[in-house]
Amino acid sequence: MSSFCPPSSSSPHSSSSSPRTALIAAASSLPLSLHKTQKIENTPTLETTTNTQDSAVKLTDNPFLPELDLPTPQLTELSSMTVDNHTDMSSETDSNTVTILKQQVHNLRHDLAERNAILVTVQKQLGRSQNGNEGPTGRVIEKLHDEIDHLKKELADAKTQIQVNKVSRERAERQLHEHLNSHETFRAEIESLKRMLERKENKIKEMEGVAKDIDKKQLDMKFERDNANTKLRQSELKVSSLERKLADALAGKDQAEHEYLLLSKEMQNFKRRYAEDVNIVKKDFLVLREQLNKKAQQMEDVILTTGVRIEELTSSHNPDVETLETTHNKLKQNQEKYAAKFLIEIEKMRREIEMSSKKTSENVEQVGKMKAEISGKLNWLARIEKAQIAS
Repeated sequence: MSSFCPPSSSSPHSSSSSPRTALIAAASSLPLSLHKTQKIENTPTLETTTNTQDSAVKLTDNPFLPELDLPTPQLTELSSMTVDNHTDMSSETDSNTVTILKQQVHNLRHDLAERNAILVTVQKQLGRSQNGNEGPTGRVIEKLHDEIDHLKKELADAKTQIQVNKVSRERAERQLHEHLNSHETFRAEIESLKRMLERKENKIKEMEGVAKDIDKKQLDMKFERDNANTKLRQSELKVSSLERKLADALAGKDQAEHEYLLLSKEMQNFKRRYAEDVNIVKKDFLVLREQLNKKAQQMEDVILTTGVRIEELTSSHNPDVETLETTHNKLKQNQEKYAAKFLIEIEKMRREIEMSSKKTSENVEQVGKMKAEISGKLNWLARIEKAQIAS
């Protein structure tokens, strides 16, 4: 911004001889100052709004910044900023606003200094012109008075604007301070949230480790469950095989009992038949003995009678004696022959009796073995039944 250079008062010739020229120069310089004033009026200013609902200070007509809404800290400490980024943006916006306000105040002070210098110069020139020619320059003086009044009004407006800007600056500084405090508060909250997040992450890591341990335990339990199911299936197969064996054993038991009953009946029948056979053999042997005794007695009688007869006949008949001797020899031979035959028959019967007794003893031993096997099977079945009842 160009500064106004007042006419130099060092040359007496220019100040005394041509006051009209100085007034014209001052008047010609006034539009520049007015133009400067218009430029100042068109610069971005702070517009105060007294809305009780918003209580906000808006920065308007700024081509370089968007419209800023700086609400009071009671309403917007937590409404329009996030925890991480928006606090930094709001602090940057507040610092930019304060910088703009400072620049505007500096420009206004500079413009006021220029206007004060212009007013002093114009007043000096008016003082000098009142002592000289006043006729032709009356309109210029009136115009200059109007310009002076206008400049005074603008000066008052500028002072008012400076005061408003000062109030706005103080308010912005307070808001900046509050925002800085809230920024520190949010920074502390962010730090606490970060620490909380770290604790949460550590807890999540611990929970993940616990979850991994639980998954591992679940896999181990699944493996153990599969092993238990396998063992259960194997035990079920064993139980089914034992049940089949038990059924077979029960069937064998029934069959063994049936066979035992049959063998018992056969043994009883065999004993009965054996006793009957022994009795029959004894009876036959007694009858045969009686017959043999009778025949022996008869033969002895015959021999005695024959001997007597032979003795009787020998005396008279030798040939008859010879025949009798031959007959006696034949009788002896026949007696020996029949005796040997009877002895052979008796030996055969004795052997048959011994063989039958041996068979009987073998059958008795076989029956004893079968009894032992049946008792062992019955004990085994009893143990299996006890094991099933216990399971």
